[in-house]
Amino acid sequence: MVHRCTLERDAAHATPDGYGLPGEASWQLLAADVPCFLWSTAERELITAERSEVIEDLRLLLPLATDVTERDRVRDVKDRLGGWIRQGAMGITAVMSKHDHLELVLTGVE
Repeated sequence: MVHRCTLERDAAHATPDGYGLPGEASWQLLAADVPCFLWSTAERELITAERSEVIEDLRLLLPLATDVTERDRVRDVKDRLGGWIRQGAMGITAVMSKHDHLELVLTGVE
């Protein structure tokens, strides 16, 4: 796989607040320099009175043994030489196990 990414996990997910609701996210490093491959499947623009956003549907391939769930997030994808492919955090919508890899459905908002 030609890209490298960072995976983060919300350490506060299992700790509810005083009302039993999920607490504020506390993202911690799960894994760095994970071999991956990122590509875009669709892009659309959402325009409101307050702002304009570009919403991009992304896919990411990871090695099959990678510890990742829908509650994690992907950050900062680079190529093998350290050049930026995509900066910032991307949410994981789905994790699909294929016969020799994992395929993640990501949503990135700019």
